[in-house]
Amino acid sequence: MKKENIFEKGKTRLFKSLRTRIFFLTALFGLVVGSSAVMIGYTMYSGSTDLIYAQQALRTAQIAAALIDKKDAQIARDAALSVYDGTEKEVDEEKKAGLVVLNGEHKESFANIERTLHEVRDATEGEDQVYYMTYDEDRGHMVFIVDIVDEGDKLGENGDFFFPGTVWLVDPETKELLTNTEGKGYTVYSSGTGMVVSKASPVIGQNGEDLGYIGVDLMLSDVLGTKRAYLISYCLTVGVLVLGLSFLLLRLLSRATVEPIKRLEEGCRDFINRLGTEVVNAPHFFADLDLHTGDEIEKLWLMMADLEVNIAISMRRIKVMTTEKERVDAELSIANQIQSSMLPCTFPAFPDRKEFDLFARMVPAKEVGGDLYDYFLIDEDHLALVIGDVSGKGISAALFMVMTKQLLKTRTMTDGADPVKTITDVNSLLMEDNKARLFVTVFLGILTISTGHFIYVNAGHEYPAVGRRDGGFTIDKDIHSAPVAARKKMVFKQNEMNLEPGDTLYLYTDGIAEAHDREGNMFGKDRLIAALNEDPDASPRDIDDRVRERVREFEQGTEAFDDSTSLCLKYYGH
Repeated sequence: MKKENIFEKGKTRLFKSLRTRIFFLTALFGLVVGSSAVMIGYTMYSGSTDLIYAQQALRTAQIAAALIDKKDAQIARDAALSVYDGTEKEVDEEKKAGLVVLNGEHKESFANIERTLHEVRDATEGEDQVYYMTYDEDRGHMVFIVDIVDEGDKLGENGDFFFPGTVWLVDPETKELLTNTEGKGYTVYSSGTGMVVSKASPVIGQNGEDLGYIGVDLMLSDVLGTKRAYLISYCLTVGVLVLGLSFLLLRLLSRATVEPIKRLEEGCRDFINRLGTEVVNAPHFFADLDLHTGDEIEKLWLMMADLEVNIAISMRRIKVMTTEKERVDAELSIANQIQSSMLPCTFPAFPDRKEFDLFARMVPAKEVGGDLYDYFLIDEDHLALVIGDVSGKGISAALFMVMTKQLLKTRTMTDGADPVKTITDVNSLLMEDNKARLFVTVFLGILTISTGHFIYVNAGHEYPAVGRRDGGFTIDKDIHSAPVAARKKMVFKQNEMNLEPGDTLYLYTDGIAEAHDREGNMFGKDRLIAALNEDPDASPRDIDDRVRERVREFEQGTEAFDDSTSLCLKYYGH
């Protein structure tokens, strides 16, 4: 299908100059940048200033909390709470009760605390208000215990003085702002005192009990004036700077934008018309934009949209193919190494045993396969031979193959010379967690080395080819059982034969018998027997090499359809 050229579809129209657009865009840009800079700068300055003063108030509160006498603090707290619990919370009642407490038997404790708070406040440079209070969690009340009385204040007449037991409604959020040791404090604007930031530090008794909080109010009147002065100077500075930069940017863009865009347009047109060139990946946004601006930018967009299609198509293919191939190749290479290491591949397999010789190999159609083989001595007089083919392909079949091989060997060594029991046990084990519903054809045989007696179970596998010393190879059509892991409850049947000295047993998977040529014809068992009978007295390795050579000749270079595995045993007897 021919790709649409978006550039050719662009309508010819009268393109306007960019000078006017640049002027307004530059002015708007300068306004946005300047406003943003002012807002960000003022916010940062204001936030840092508030934080500094909140921490200053917190340090003052911590100092006062450390200096007050804890015994006096407990006495004063209990007295104030008695006022708090015993009045109806009317203003006049609070003042009367507070006066009684201040001038009562606890007068000395209140005086000591007030003196300490005065000393702490006098040591600071600001107009701090320092007071002692406690918090009623149930009612959300902050209850004042001791407040500083300045010189000239008259008890009960000064609205800024709080008597013992006076209530301040404080919600949990406000309490958190007051008492946390990090972040800003509780900031509030009062018509009488202006902006105030408050912080509180806990008072801990001698036994670790909570005696309340020391609160500090720090007046921010001077700070607000400083902020206003900073904001005015900052606005003027940024405004002048933005105005100058805007005019400079206008001149630069007017001279440097239009011609480069025209040159870019021509270069991009050449790029689109070139074939077979390498391109680099680019962000995917041109095709989705709607930039009918009526100037050179519209032409640029139309051209870039077409260019984007070329880049996206090419790079998508290259990236997907390259990434997937690298990933698969790496994984399959590792899997191939692991699988190869799981199969015995040292020959001669048993150099000290003269009664027999064997050779086996597995050639996967891809990097990994689902075929398996194994051979091992159960004891000095019994040799086990295993060959199998897992249903399916790829990694899952290879993993199932490894598990099957290990189970067959383990159960054979446990069950001894009883292939029926071994296959039955392996079938049960594989069916326990076979969510992929794979199955495997298995040929498990056990040779009594001293006598040549051979018993085996053929669980859905290819018929074995048996070569007699005097009669050549033939296909031994034995009693077949169902494949392993096909169903939970299976009955496997045993076969047996006697191998005489000089006889040969050739086991194989369907990758050999069902190899295809270019016309789709199968190699078949007749060609297999013919290849085996070319030299039936040869060694197991030579016999297998000749069979595989005939298979390659038959395939005529076609790709292998399935894994091909073989195991050849020649029995010499004693």
